[in-house]
Amino acid sequence: MIPAAEALLDAYAALGCKPPASIPAVRAALHAAREMAPEESDEPAALLFAFASYRRAFPGAWRFMAFAIAAQQARSLGYEIQATRIEYDALLSAIMYRTAAFDDVRAWVVAHVHPLHES
Repeated sequence: MIPAAEALLDAYAALGCKPPASIPAVRAALHAAREMAPEESDEPAALLFAFASYRRAFPGAWRFMAFAIAAQQARSLGYEIQATRIEYDALLSAIMYRTAAFDDVRAWVVAHVHPLHES
């Protein structure tokens, strides 16, 4: 289940980032993620895409938050996203510059997720 705005806002506030989060942008990103993710398995990709698209939601740490929210969602489903920082940065930049659509992000996540207890 996609997290509540309050949980994400509390996590961002605990990081002590400046400037503060934009509550309307956080809510808009969550709404967009819910619209993009008809299946639970789509939620990590939808959250990653949404928060990379709504960078003003967490202006002091949008890259970190987009990754952290998607990674936590994947973990809650029993998976982890395995990628290098360079791979994440390339994907987030592609979203930011609108050269990656949600389907591209979903395919990227599918290619980089693995069961948590995979040996």
